Amino acid sequence: MRSDHEGTAIRSNLACSLLAGKRLGDGLPKRAGTDLLVRALITFDTVREVALTLPDVVKSTMYGSPALKVRGNLLACVPANKSAEPNCTVFRIDRDLRAALIKTKPGIYYITDHYADHPAVLARLSRMDRKELRDILGLAWSFVCSKKPARGAAPIAKHK
Repeated sequence: MRSDHEGTAIRSNLACSLLAGKRLGDGLPKRAGTDLLVRALITFDTVREVALTLPDVVKSTMYGSPALKVRGNLLACVPANKSAEPNCTVFRIDRDLRAALIKTKPGIYYITDHYADHPAVLARLSRMDRKELRDILGLAWSFVCSKKPARGAAPIAKHK
């Protein structure tokens, strides 16, 4: 039986492992089935960090929630509508591509009635890794950049 101190140390080690993306069980007594790769937690802060590496992406707001825009057009945002699940992000994307994403990765991508009429998809950040995040941001960025700039926004800069 473990003492309270040992239990606290193990829980602390697990929390650090979760945040660092380490394997469960590193530094802990080995048990069958504990050697699982744990993903680093993806939040909207991570979305913002990755998106700001793309050309012309700026921080903004949409309906009072954090958002990212390109040339004044929405790229991604924290959903303001209560129909969305917690820790999700709305990404602007073509409707046909949205249907394909929902069909192939229903554990990550979904839509609610509120967003059905919009070129957007909801993504469960807790089920994504950074590669998936970069992929969806790239698709969303390409979609948004194919649109006209919002009124009053500067044209997109040419990048070599």
